[in-house]
Amino acid sequence: MVSTLLASSVSLANENPQGFSGDLGLFALYSEGKSNLSTDSDALITSLDNNGDSISTGAVFPLGNIRYQSDRHLFFAGQSEDTFVKGILALELGYGYQLSPGSLLSLAVSPTIIKGKVWQNPYLTGTKRVETDIEGNAYRLKFENEFLTTNLAYYDRDIESEGSQHATLNRDGKGYFAEIALVLPFSSHLFIEPSLYYQKDDATGAAMAFDKLGAGVSATLLQNEYTFIFNGRYAKSDFNAVNPVFNSTRKDDHLSLTASLIEEGIFNVPPLSLIAQVSYSETDSNIAFYSEEDVSFLLGSLYEF
Repeated sequence: MVSTLLASSVSLANENPQGFSGDLGLFALYSEGKSNLSTDSDALITSLDNNGDSISTGAVFPLGNIRYQSDRHLFFAGQSEDTFVKGILALELGYGYQLSPGSLLSLAVSPTIIKGKVWQNPYLTGTKRVETDIEGNAYRLKFENEFLTTNLAYYDRDIESEGSQHATLNRDGKGYFAEIALVLPFSSHLFIEPSLYYQKDDATGAAMAFDKLGAGVSATLLQNEYTFIFNGRYAKSDFNAVNPVFNSTRKDDHLSLTASLIEEGIFNVPPLSLIAQVSYSETDSNIAFYSEEDVSFLLGSLYEF
């Protein structure tokens, strides 16, 4: 979420100074919502027919990246903007070539640095569920200029102890992602960015594999030292086979809304920015067990060098 905001505000296609540059920030995040799948929810559940426990979490964490520009060659490293595996921390390492001023073609790999947590068997009732590790890697090809961004990615996912007990519920797997976005400048202060994206997830278990098609729109307003960013996305996921636990084929609707504010030059320090963000996300599934909801609030600062 935060790294996506930074990707919007600090595009690699922007004119980077020769030599080293980058940004480093410290953020506080608070979120609350409902989920059966999060390991922050109750380990002991008695029914599979509800929408999940109410959960709240908080965290303080650093975030940043570093770039090195040499003529048309760009090398970069930092937190990955999208790992496709929820809950892990991945480091994105990449190389970009400037095709023309403001136009960049880049390749990147995002290995897992800190593994995430999932339930071995999310469907276990009457007995406490046990956590296990999840990790994954992503490989990305991206083209961006002042009017267009295209993003192609391949990813894999591995759960250390998959205990769902049905072969068709195995969550290990791989997937593919493609996105195209246009940048429409309505004025020198207002930019609208509509996007379309498609994800094909080839989970080992057919009931966990899905096709997702989505659309989004992002609006960026520049006003003196302030930048306002609004982002909305909607998508539908259709799964490939009947879920043996619920005797139904899963279908999900996804909605996410994010509003962000960036104030540059706080405390009269030009490279220092304040970032505030509020976001809402919802997954509405025809199988209530998979429905999720989350509201989060973020506040932090970013120093550019």
